[in-house]
Amino acid sequence: MAPWAGRKLLSICANTATVLGIEMLAAAHAVDAMRPLTTTPELQQVHAHVREHVPLRKHDHRLDRDIEALAALARAGAWSRFVV
Repeated sequence: MAPWAGRKLLSICANTATVLGIEMLAAAHAVDAMRPLTTTPELQQVHAHVREHVPLRKHDHRLDRDIEALAALARAGAWSRFVV
């Protein structure tokens, strides 16, 4: 039973990273859409980190590459530096 649970956990972690990528992309788009309003300095740092890896594109395009780039950051633990 334990090996199966381990495989299931790997699948859950992969799905969680993808969901985090989607959420980070949606949040970054929301911050961009609300300009010239600003958010907290901490969230501006997170937004800048997202935009370093996924630039803002206002035209219609596929989001799978953007989501995967942000999911890869989640899998690598890149977001942990923003957590207190």
